[in-house]
Amino acid sequence: MVQFYEVYDDLEEKIAQNFGRTKEMFDDDCKTVQEWMKSQPHLPEIMDLNCIKNYLIYNKCSVEITKQKIDLYYTVLPKMLSLFDNVNPRLPNMRKVMDALYFLPLPKLTPDLSRVYIYKIRDPKLSLELSAYDTSAHIIFYGEIHHHESLQLSHTFILDCSNFAPEHFKNFVPSLFQKMMVFYKKTLKLRVKNVYVVNLSAFAFKVFEMCKVFLGSKIVKKVCFCDNLVELCDKIPKNVLPVDFGGEEKSLEEINDLLKLKYLEYQDRFDQVEAMKVAKNLRPYKLDNDDFLGFYGNFKKLELD
Repeated sequence: MVQFYEVYDDLEEKIAQNFGRTKEMFDDDCKTVQEWMKSQPHLPEIMDLNCIKNYLIYNKCSVEITKQKIDLYYTVLPKMLSLFDNVNPRLPNMRKVMDALYFLPLPKLTPDLSRVYIYKIRDPKLSLELSAYDTSAHIIFYGEIHHHESLQLSHTFILDCSNFAPEHFKNFVPSLFQKMMVFYKKTLKLRVKNVYVVNLSAFAFKVFEMCKVFLGSKIVKKVCFCDNLVELCDKIPKNVLPVDFGGEEKSLEEINDLLKLKYLEYQDRFDQVEAMKVAKNLRPYKLDNDDFLGFYGNFKKLELD
């Protein structure tokens, strides 16, 4: 098994303290949620404890809200995946994503326990062949690895625009981007610490301005434009950043190669995710209707224009 993430002995204790909990209380909450899942006949599986820990962190250690979000995730995930064709990571079109783009979590956490993710175009020519759907599905499937193996208090994103050109915009699907943002906000509620944008061109800034409406005001306020990598290193410790960004961590290429191996390890899990369905007729209670996702209709608002 490939060791991708740095291991921290006291990580759960530190995370629990941020919510006024002890590690023992955090563990008990996880077991409570897992026992609840066993009593829900409509759910397709019982999550392992590391996944449940992530959901508790997303929801500030509220057991009841965590239950709601887990149910919502399993309900909406099949609907999201139904938007895509041929998106299993074993397929060539999906493998091409990792050859064309870097969308990478970094192995080490920042001192405030944030996981840093880097997005950068790896191969400008190959990236023009990508579908927005394949890229979005890649992010969804990566979430499975993340939930099973990683823990962090929040997420920090670095967007490197150095290889971004106007030609890339032809693959941008605003409605899909919007649905991806809503999917994560509604079902996972990721805690975004900061978004750092480097090597920003005038064109990339125009694209960002268009996306602001989908990102929401809270995330937009956390966006910081860095004029150079030196400025970025002042914000994120060098031991966390890859050498490509002036840091001391492995290079983007090395990290990407490790993530490719991790994807191979998880192929059986990806197959399971693709086949997951909630047994709606066995649900012991009703979900509330949602103004964007809906629940009791046919998910018309999830259809793409």
